[in-house]
Amino acid sequence: MRPWRELQIRILKKFTCIHKNADQIPSYVIQYLYMGDDKLAKINKESAAKLRKQGGAYLKKLRNSASLTQRDLADASGFKYYTFISQIENGTGRIPPKQYEAYAKAVGANLAEFTKDMLKFYDPYTYKCLFGPGSKKK
Repeated sequence: MRPWRELQIRILKKFTCIHKNADQIPSYVIQYLYMGDDKLAKINKESAAKLRKQGGAYLKKLRNSASLTQRDLADASGFKYYTFISQIENGTGRIPPKQYEAYAKAVGANLAEFTKDMLKFYDPYTYKCLFGPGSKKK
């Protein structure tokens, strides 16, 4: 095994131990671990944070268009604390993928479109692989 790959595995194990849940590992870390060193330049921590903020604004718009409060949305989508909705909308948190279906249903969004949009904001590398660069098609 190459030395950089061994380092990547150690990093992944460390993040998994810290977060205790793979859903909480930042997407830029996962992308780094699976892409290799040379492809990390385009997707880094700052661009991931910017995309999460854009995603948060999108989610807030969906919530407002559904006329839901943060508490209503938290209850409808299965979150224990309504303050987590605020974190998601501010870009400091992200919706765990297992909650996509409940969240989309709560805001009245098409699940496939909602999931595609979440990929665009939370996992741009996978989005690009699936739909191409700058894909506007839904």
